[in-house]
Amino acid sequence: LGKLTPHTARKPPAVAMAATEGQNEDGQGEDIDKGLCLRVKIGGIRGLHEEAGPMTVSYTFKGLERKGEDEEEAKEITGEVEPPEEGGKEQTFANPDFEHPLAKAGTKEHDDTLLALIKERFQFKVEGTVGGETVVGVFSVGVRDLVWLPEPDPDEEMPKDIPFVEGWFKVEKPPPEEGEEPAAPAEPAEGEEPAPELFPADCEVWVGIELTDYVMTREEAEESNVLTVTVKGMHNLPGPWTLQEGDDGGDDHRYDYTAGYTIPSSQGLQEILAEAGLMVPKVPEPEPKEPEEGEEGAGGPQEGEGEGDAAAEPAGGQTMESVPGDAEQPQEKVGTFVKLQHTLGEVNIELEEKLQRVEWNHTHTSFVNPDAIRRLKETIKRKTLFAVDIQRVLKDGGDYIYAQKYHGLAKVDLKEILNEDATEVTFRCPVGPHPEFRTPTEEEVEASPPPEGEPEEEQKLHNGECANPYLLYETYLVVSIATERPIIKKPPPPPAKLARVSEILPRRGEVKKYKPPNSGEAEFMTEIKNIIAEISAEYASSFRDPQGSETVPPEATEARQQQLMRQLSSNGKYHDFKVKLSRAIVRIIKERFHQLHFGQVQMDPTDEVARLNSLVREQVNDALIREFAPHKHVEVDETQKLDTALNEDLRLASEAEMRAHYSKAFMHLQKRIVTANNAASKLSAANNRADLWYDLGVSNMRARDIAQAEECFREAIKLDGKHSPSLLAFGVLLCVRDKYPEAETYFNAAAKAGNDVLSWAMSVVFFDLESRDLERRSAMKQMMAAEKKAGISKKSPYFRSAAFCVELFAVQMVEHAMTQELMRNGDSEDLRVMLGKAYLYNKQYDKSREHLMEALARDKRCAVAMTLMGHNVYMELGWQEYRCDRLMPSMKEATSWYEKALSQKVPHIDMLQYFRLARMQIAGKKFVEAQDTLTKACKLLPSATTWLGLAICFFCQAHNVMGNQAKFVEQAEEALQEAAILDSQNAEVWGMTCNVCLLQAQVVKPGEIYQPKADEAVAALKKALMYGLSTNESFPTQSSILEQVAVTFNKVQRYDSSAAAVRRALDTQEKVAEAFMEAINAEHAVQQGSGSPKQKQVLEQRERVNMAHKDVVLSQFIALSKLHADSCEMINDLASAVMSLEKILQVMMSVTLAGKAEIDGVLKKLIIILKQANKHKEADKYVRMLKSEQYLKTGKDKEK
Repeated sequence: LGKLTPHTARKPPAVAMAATEGQNEDGQGEDIDKGLCLRVKIGGIRGLHEEAGPMTVSYTFKGLERKGEDEEEAKEITGEVEPPEEGGKEQTFANPDFEHPLAKAGTKEHDDTLLALIKERFQFKVEGTVGGETVVGVFSVGVRDLVWLPEPDPDEEMPKDIPFVEGWFKVEKPPPEEGEEPAAPAEPAEGEEPAPELFPADCEVWVGIELTDYVMTREEAEESNVLTVTVKGMHNLPGPWTLQEGDDGGDDHRYDYTAGYTIPSSQGLQEILAEAGLMVPKVPEPEPKEPEEGEEGAGGPQEGEGEGDAAAEPAGGQTMESVPGDAEQPQEKVGTFVKLQHTLGEVNIELEEKLQRVEWNHTHTSFVNPDAIRRLKETIKRKTLFAVDIQRVLKDGGDYIYAQKYHGLAKVDLKEILNEDATEVTFRCPVGPHPEFRTPTEEEVEASPPPEGEPEEEQKLHNGECANPYLLYETYLVVSIATERPIIKKPPPPPAKLARVSEILPRRGEVKKYKPPNSGEAEFMTEIKNIIAEISAEYASSFRDPQGSETVPPEATEARQQQLMRQLSSNGKYHDFKVKLSRAIVRIIKERFHQLHFGQVQMDPTDEVARLNSLVREQVNDALIREFAPHKHVEVDETQKLDTALNEDLRLASEAEMRAHYSKAFMHLQKRIVTANNAASKLSAANNRADLWYDLGVSNMRARDIAQAEECFREAIKLDGKHSPSLLAFGVLLCVRDKYPEAETYFNAAAKAGNDVLSWAMSVVFFDLESRDLERRSAMKQMMAAEKKAGISKKSPYFRSAAFCVELFAVQMVEHAMTQELMRNGDSEDLRVMLGKAYLYNKQYDKSREHLMEALARDKRCAVAMTLMGHNVYMELGWQEYRCDRLMPSMKEATSWYEKALSQKVPHIDMLQYFRLARMQIAGKKFVEAQDTLTKACKLLPSATTWLGLAICFFCQAHNVMGNQAKFVEQAEEALQEAAILDSQNAEVWGMTCNVCLLQAQVVKPGEIYQPKADEAVAALKKALMYGLSTNESFPTQSSILEQVAVTFNKVQRYDSSAAAVRRALDTQEKVAEAFMEAINAEHAVQQGSGSPKQKQVLEQRERVNMAHKDVVLSQFIALSKLHADSCEMINDLASAVMSLEKILQVMMSVTLAGKAEIDGVLKKLIIILKQANKHKEADKYVRMLKSEQYLKTGKDKEK
């Protein structure tokens, strides 16, 4: 009933209509232009009682027309049909059509019309007589579909011409009036039948309601809405508003409370002023039951009652529940708590109806067209707040001295109304001061005293200004926003997935797919297993007793073996076995032994064949053991195994980061992620490891790769949206990029997710940075509560935040936190140390030194400040970039600070301090002191780097001492073994292993070369080169590891290995030498006035090359190139030897590092090698240069 009929069924009911077709009730044609009209058609009534007389149908509808501008109440529209001449079960009416003109589009009255059509219903009344008794029935019809058109029926044959609602509607008995109970049906007398229903259950009236035209398109109808704003009340009122004795609020209260706001409408912004709010007193608490005599508590006040001063409370005694009290134990929350906007506090809504408050209960409902809805959404998305203006005025209209003091403004954030499917949201928003806020002066109060007589006492802030009462008492406003339908509709669910073909058709049996072996070793193992199975079957079929009781004597075993071999050879299986195994062996050789050289390092074929033989034997033995003597399966804790692997990579990453090898640190941290992903299918503990991405992001922050760090933190948050460290780190990163609105989202999420001390401390610093004092105070209280809950000692939130930010190298955040710490708590030693550390990480060495010296002035025994001073001097002098081909910086001051820090009564233990101190001591040839430093470091936290440094100390002492050389070599070898265990891919460890092996090869048999040790040195060099050994070393000495290896290999006549080592050294050395040569050539050209623009640009940017290292770098390059030329000549690689000698010649002729005799020597050697290579033409060129001395161009050059 009341359901929309199909659009094609636009016909009156089966009974005939009395009105003439095409005319209205006035007899006028319907085609006359009367504007937008509402038509009501009452066709007929059916299902009446047989004795029913003529019936009358009337209707009323509220809120469509206004009588005049001065009339406030909307006029109801009405209509009533004339009763038919005769009664009966079915009746038709003579004048069934009524027409009502509506307001024009674009006016406020038009919007009110649409609102009424959407919200109100037509009320119909049926009256008449049945058997002499008067009967009344009612029903109602909703006409929302006239405005918000329903979805079209896909089966309709013709489009809808005008909007309409029509159908048969059931007639009901009228409801009882308010306060009246419904009359019970009369009980029939004994033997009589019950009286028939006057309005049977199937009594219906046909009604059609239509508009003469569409009021909006379907798209506009879908986007329009009805907006209802309800201003409910204000709570936590200022203390001076407390009702005094005799003042019960309500209408007798001397003050009115006004609330005004602005909402979007079809005509633009509409200002709404709510009705005056009423002051509602506090609900009195029930009096406590007095204890009887003898019960506990009788006989006077209990201990502690009435003592102390009451804390300042809002009117009515209401306080925010989220504020921690002074009690020793926090009280459990009782009631329903909701969050207060713009703060981190909560309020108990169950107390709102009990405590003193101001109530408005004002509701404003309006129709909002699509344009206004779009403006509303854009305004909310731009974070523009919905402002409600609050004022307190005298009811008699007189001047109120505190009017501006109590002029407040509540700024409500309406973003929740834009949630999917949200139709009603209640907001609780703090009330703050209006821009016109001011407190009257004492003279103004005396001139115009308040109605209460006594002036109000003002609360003063630390800066002397008066506190705002709304902020002081945490007053808040309750506002509700509702819409008739969601502004943001929930997207429709995706269509149901179609059944797969495999689900419809019966599946056939699974066919196992052949998977070829992934490697040659896997193929070899497969073939071995198959051969073992076939030989076992052949043996069983030939010799085994079916009863299994046969015992083979030892003498018969050999005979059986020979017989089995003859049998396998005769049936061809032995040949088949060899073919299958040879195919697998060839694949293994192609995969693992295809290359007999690594660079210029030649590998011994005999050794490689021995390795292949060993591998094959291991595979065969393993297969036999698995078949005939399998080991018992031992359960392995996969989770523990995974954690061990992750911790190992984290340790190696930390070690690489300590040496400033960030690329290697990134490699280990990325390996952790890959390891966890590979284990995710087996272990749930490997899933959503946000901490792995967080560690990688922190390392990128320290390497100052902000973009990569952002990607890592986003990935961590994507895996675990409640991972507090990632949320905080990403918030800090956004602050570094000056994206504070985005950062707030992540700081709030961290506080909500972790609810820990650090999250709230970071929120305190952020709100302080944004100058949002209310939120800062709330976050501070939450941090204090978290400290108490965690049982940790109290500490300034600024220090907690700075300690977190300094490890992310976020200097701006550390500066702000320490500035606030200085303003609020004063200067301190810890503050200076924190600033010194932050500036040190940012390479602002002067600022760092200034703050660290200030810290030492406050406490001359501060070991932390001493360590940081050592780091400052170390980095400022460029020790982190020192290599063997550089001038060694001064080490006195830095080592002095480190040694002072370690010698304090309470020393500062820092692995970076030990590493840097030992690095300088080794560079300064203080090997005994370095040995002592590194021994302590190995005991404290052993690592491959510390053991490597210890091995270098022993190795250098073995070279410098006479007598106990073997002891130091043995100690160096043991240290390198420990280093290799901790990091098997450390290139420097393998390089030093090669050095130690070469030294042992020379000392085992004096005057001879012990070849096994020389072979071990070659294998160690291969691994060192494979893992990327270069001249950039952790502990540089007088010459690089590669140069030492190359020189020693040259001595023991292993020229191929020598060439490989020196070539790797030249790979990095050559780039540096070329940079120096480019700068030198540019300087000469510019001085002579023939410099090109590019050379001038190089000269302007020469700061990138420290020219102080020029002589050292180029001398080292010449020495290495000579060594490379000699080694290449010995292995008959003449082309490489010529190339090295030409580079030497080029350097010598450009700078004054060599005399004429040295240049002549290089030229002569170059001529000899070119002639050996049959390059006589090029040799003749250098012969002419040697004879004519073309390389000496001027007299000055000759003198030089």
